[in-house]
Amino acid sequence: MKRTPWIVATTLLAAALGLGAVVAPDNLPQALEAQRRLVAENPGDSAAWNDLGNLLTLGGQLDAAEESYERAVELAPDRAAYHFNFALLLQQQGKLRAARRHYRRVVELTPDNAWAWYQLGAIAEARGSEAVAVERYARALELDPQLGFPDVNPHVIDSELIGEAMLRGYRGGVAAPQAPRVYEEPARITSLLLPSLPAPGSPPEEPETAAERQAVQREMRGPTGQVPPPPEGPPAAAPGA
Repeated sequence: MKRTPWIVATTLLAAALGLGAVVAPDNLPQALEAQRRLVAENPGDSAAWNDLGNLLTLGGQLDAAEESYERAVELAPDRAAYHFNFALLLQQQGKLRAARRHYRRVVELTPDNAWAWYQLGAIAEARGSEAVAVERYARALELDPQLGFPDVNPHVIDSELIGEAMLRGYRGGVAAPQAPRVYEEPARITSLLLPSLPAPGSPPEEPETAAERQAVQREMRGPTGQVPPPPEGPPAAAPGA
């Protein structure tokens, strides 16, 4: 079973797709300010533009996020992660033709990227191309059967095509798939989103503050409990968003 390790399937990042009632971290404004500073200091850094796009999407600033992703893709056209993130945003905005183009680029660069194949299936399903959707879903499930599990990919609950993809048939049903975004520097972004630690001698934190910090850490680690490395070429066999 092949999986895509550099994609983090987290509740936090799912908020970027508008899936579920997820509240952005309180430190998001500070994180955005720091990331914008980094981009201003390093305008040719494609990774900085990519992560800025993720944070902007998390904050609901979709037009600015689109510009950031576009810049990241321009700077590093062979970076599958940037095409994937850009495609997610375009898909969210209903720009399915453009999103499909970027997902296709992802599978050209990383043919065993199960999530990209799955998203191509979701777009085909949304456009009424049932046979194509089943084919794309089947390819995704072949690469990573866990995409058929609701706890990994809640979209399967709403799409009757998933079951049919396993049987190579068709019935129908459309819903927004829950796919993850890719952070180039997940550990650094996590530190930006986490509240600052108290100075020595400060009163103990309130329990809810510590709980919130632990929750954000768990979300950025994803289901494997590990912060994934940035994508460098075709992904290896490991868990992955």
